[in-house]
Amino acid sequence: MPQMCEAIPHSLYCQYKKWGQVIDIRLREVMKEYRQRTGERMTYDRLAKRTGLSHATLASLASRDAYDTRLSTIEKLCRALGCTPGELLELRDEEASGASN
Repeated sequence: MPQMCEAIPHSLYCQYKKWGQVIDIRLREVMKEYRQRTGERMTYDRLAKRTGLSHATLASLASRDAYDTRLSTIEKLCRALGCTPGELLELRDEEASGASN
């Protein structure tokens, strides 16, 4: 378990990690779905302007397995992309993809 879990053991990331599960953020997939739905290509730069999140944060959310983030970040993404948290987040067994921390 990462050192973060020693400092913040109550975070959702740490709780699910303890049970052998991780929550993935499906940002790339939801951005593609947004384009299919609206016809507008959503880039990290455009999403950063709409959410107030940095380009680097968005890139990390999209590329890192089991990224631990705040609910306020999830809310900003859902509002900007017109999706629900259930569409943006996916709970899976850690062994399914070999995710490591």
